[in-house]
Amino acid sequence: MDGYQAPLGTVWVCPACGKRASNRANGGISRGWDVSCFLHALLCKQESVVLNDGKVIKADVVEINKEADVQ
Repeated sequence: MDGYQAPLGTVWVCPACGKRASNRANGGISRGWDVSCFLHALLCKQESVVLNDGKVIKADVVEINKEADVQ
């Protein structure tokens, strides 16, 4: 699994436009996932996603352990 694939039970959400993606690099759920979506995407719990007219209006962000990224 690459670092762009959303783990089971999660989905990538673009907070700017409300689109969703199963893979951060190439989308897979909402049409029109673009570079801006990729750059701003947040990993969210899929069960918490609230849609309005096909766009995400609310979702719980998965907490990421920032210490794991420190070398």
